[in-house]
Amino acid sequence: MRVLALALLLVACTPAIRSESPESKYDPQIVASFLDLLRVQDRTRPPQSDFTDTALKDLVMLGTPEGYHLRNRYINLGISLSQGLAAADDKRLKDQLIETARWERNPEIRAVALIALAARREPASKRYFEEALNNPKPEIRFAGLEALRIWDQPEAKDLYVYAVRSDKSPVVRIYAAQALARLGDPLGLETLREAVKGGGWLDCAMAARYLGDLGTGDDYDLVLDRMVREQTNDFVKAETAIAALKLFPKKS
Repeated sequence: MRVLALALLLVACTPAIRSESPESKYDPQIVASFLDLLRVQDRTRPPQSDFTDTALKDLVMLGTPEGYHLRNRYINLGISLSQGLAAADDKRLKDQLIETARWERNPEIRAVALIALAARREPASKRYFEEALNNPKPEIRFAGLEALRIWDQPEAKDLYVYAVRSDKSPVVRIYAAQALARLGDPLGLETLREAVKGGGWLDCAMAARYLGDLGTGDDYDLVLDRMVREQTNDFVKAETAIAALKLFPKKS
């Protein structure tokens, strides 16, 4: 996964922050080093020999969630830099993060920037997530929803409702629905149930997965029925079976 290929090309055009910057709250050497790394991060990957001659050969074989996270972090320099952008309180870095979250053409880079921006949990960032939810690319809209969950502000609920009711992508709608369900809004569970009843195979599988986590005992019969009826797609059958397994203890 290629990440934050420079928070951003903007940095390449920006002079490094030195001690004369009145807005920096950090040792200027730290900020300058950070900016230097941002300039080269898109070209920084371990050499091929590291995949066979160093501990990296073991890291890339790990299949656990934490192992996958570590593999990405030490293959793609932008992973750790994006976390730095989220935490940094330097105005220059923050401005570049906002510009990237709004205008970066590469969807993967923009997605990371949106999530990093959300981690700051600033109410004023709502407008940037709204922009993402109106982007023509579904991957940007999905990133906007992920960012909203991390942002974790009350205003996120209206944006989830907007996505459920208006987005053309089933993947985006269902992800928004589960976020609504977690907030206790009935529209969330209603949307998941409808997708299990009659959606395409991917919508149904995703909806069943979330319904298993968030549904009630009354949803057991729904997912069980879909599991029994499913004859053509093993992903649907697996997700409905897992959901039924989780919901069975909730039956009254």
